[in-house]
Amino acid sequence: MRRRQPRSTKSRSSAASDVYKRQVLDIMFSTQAALSRDLALMDPNQKPIYDKYRDEVEQEVTRIPPQERIQEPRVYQTAIQRVKARHSDELTQSAIEEAVNKRLQELGIDPAKAAKQAKPAVYSPAGQQRSQGGGLGGPRTEVIPKWVQIEAAKIGLSAEFLYQHLKEKGELKGGR
Repeated sequence: MRRRQPRSTKSRSSAASDVYKRQVLDIMFSTQAALSRDLALMDPNQKPIYDKYRDEVEQEVTRIPPQERIQEPRVYQTAIQRVKARHSDELTQSAIEEAVNKRLQELGIDPAKAAKQAKPAVYSPAGQQRSQGGGLGGPRTEVIPKWVQIEAAKIGLSAEFLYQHLKEKGELKGGR
């Protein structure tokens, strides 16, 4: 005698259909994710962030429910923005360092050398030398001329660094 399948179990054709549907959904999810990632990486501002924080961005994407991922084509852009917000201080600092190094190179200054601290100097409106110790015979410090202070402010460098640089190049004779 043939046993009849219980009504609660699905027929073979129904199970095969479910597997097929799951495969189609998996393909749709992966295709949607790939398109979203490609769309986000077309933006030159987002690609470096994705490259630097790839694992974190991917984790952020997986936190988004699958139904939302398939409905929203900008899933990766959203994830990158969230990761960027978490690392804004770090990204800002690196952007500043990059801009300063670029400016130093434009001025013909080696950025590695600029990283070293300049000798301390005392600002004097009159441009005179003063002793740091306050008395005679104390250690002497050099005073940064007013024109060097103004020039440093214009180009975005510290006055101490520009003073040292000009002094090493021999361009401090006479002032401006």
